[in-house]
Amino acid sequence: MREIEVKYRVGDLEALLVALKSLGIELSEPVFQDDQAYAPVGWQFGDSKLGVSFLRLRTVGGRHYFALKQPADNPQACLEYETEIADREAMHCASQPLALARHTIR
Repeated sequence: MREIEVKYRVGDLEALLVALKSLGIELSEPVFQDDQAYAPVGWQFGDSKLGVSFLRLRTVGGRHYFALKQPADNPQACLEYETEIADREAMHCASQPLALARHTIR
């Protein structure tokens, strides 16, 4: 799957919510995501992400997901492979011997 992430700066949140509602769009309650990111050994924050593979473990509502993300054209346009996993800790341990195992942030 190709993921394209778009972010907008919102000057007037209330006006945006009213406009969305007038279009029949209602937002859900916020969702908490517990993310653990991994980067290749040698990659540092501030380095280019283009062409670099990253791993991510995510937990949402008690369900765990493992993803490989590969930014292509820009950091917000990624080739992404994601699957649900049963055991987050086991996947964390399994990722340690990989070349992509430099633990970044959680």
